Amino acid sequence: MKFNVRARGYDRAEVEAYLGELAHAHADQMATAAERIHSQAETIEELSAQIETLRKTEGKVTRSLLMLSQFANRAEEQAREYASVERERLENFRARWEAYATATVETAYPHFVEELNAMASEYAKGLGRCLVEDLFLGADPMYRDYLAEEERTREKTEAFHIEDLLRRLSEE
Repeated sequence: MKFNVRARGYDRAEVEAYLGELAHAHADQMATAAERIHSQAETIEELSAQIETLRKTEGKVTRSLLMLSQFANRAEEQAREYASVERERLENFRARWEAYATATVETAYPHFVEELNAMASEYAKGLGRCLVEDLFLGADPMYRDYLAEEERTREKTEAFHIEDLLRRLSEE
């Protein structure tokens, strides 16, 4: 802005009017800045309150997670204990039924038990022989020839079948 020159300097009214405009503009800027500062302060207070709420909530969540973890550990431990007790109970139940069935069969069919024991013994021998032959000797071609010759010359005997056993039991 340019001021008119008068006697003894610039026109005093123009300078004062200009300074008034500057003061008014400055006051407006200061008011706007004060409003922004006040608004920012309120935002800071709200955010601080939210942070405090979140900190309290975090503590509650942490305690809840800890309690849930402890509860889960106790539940798992109780489930294992229950499973162990239940397994033992079922094993005892099975053992009692086995003993009962064995005693009943031994009393009612003593020859049947002897035949079953003989069959089990033969089965175990056969299984052992098969395992030895298949696992250790099965790859040897000379052993296969030996088995073929033994099969050809072996005397054929009638095998004991479960049908024969059932027929004999029903006749008694």
